[in-house]
Amino acid sequence: MQFLRLLLRALTDLNFVLVLAVFLFFASVALNKAQAQQTLPEVKVTDRQILPNERLPLDTEIKTGSRLGITARETPASVTVVDRQSIEARDARDTQEALRAAPGLTAAAPPGGAGFVSMRGFNSSQITQLFNGISVQYDVIAARPVDAWLLDRIEVIGGPSSFLFGAGAVGGAINYVSKVAQREKGVHDFYAAHGSFNTNRLSYGYNGALGGDQARNWVRLDVSHQDSDGFVKSSGPVSTCSSCCRVS
Repeated sequence: MQFLRLLLRALTDLNFVLVLAVFLFFASVALNKAQAQQTLPEVKVTDRQILPNERLPLDTEIKTGSRLGITARETPASVTVVDRQSIEARDARDTQEALRAAPGLTAAAPPGGAGFVSMRGFNSSQITQLFNGISVQYDVIAARPVDAWLLDRIEVIGGPSSFLFGAGAVGGAINYVSKVAQREKGVHDFYAAHGSFNTNRLSYGYNGALGGDQARNWVRLDVSHQDSDGFVKSSGPVSTCSSCCRVS
C-alpha cells in the first residue's frame, strides 16, 4: 500500500509538472505574438548637414554698409539684414514690425503720430532712413509704417555712417529695399489673413515678362490692402498700397 501511495503521488506531481510546462509554453507563444503585433514600424529620419553661414546672410551683398558691393562678412561695421523669410516668419505687417527683428533697435507707431525709430540711444534725425538707397530727408515721413508686403529686405547698419549718407547718420542707417522684377515668367504670390477685431489683410504679387517668349522687359507688380475695426468699431487703420518695377 505504501508503494502504491508513493507511485500515485509521483504520477500526480508529474501530471502537475506537465500541465505547468504546457501552460508556460502556450503563454510564451501568446506573449511573443502579442509583442510582434505591438512592434512599431521602423521610422527613418534623414537630414543634411547645414552649410556654413547658411542661416546667416553673411555672404549677401550689402548696399547700405558700403558702395563697393561687398558682403556683410567683408563690411567693417555692425550690419543686420532682415530678409524676406524673416519678415514672413514673424508675420510682420509693416516696416515697424519688421524692424523689431534687428537687435538694438526699437520701432513704434503711436496712434495719431508719425513712426518712431531708436537705435543705440539715437532717434529721429540722428538715424538716416532710406528707400532703395535714396534718402527721404524727413524722418517724420520716413518713419511712418509702410506695408511689409512691398519689401524684399531691410538692411540696418549700426553706428556712425555719415561718410556714406551725409549729415544725420550718427546713430546708424536703415535701408528699406523693395521687391524688384526678376527674369522669371509667371510668378504669382498671394497672401490672405483674417484676425481679431475684424482685421483683414489681402496681398498679391506678380512677376512676369512683357512681350512673350522674346521679351526684353520684365515687370513686378505688388498690391496690398489692410483694414481693421480696432478696439472701437470703424476706428482701426485702413491702408492700400502698391508698387511696380520694370527691368529691361
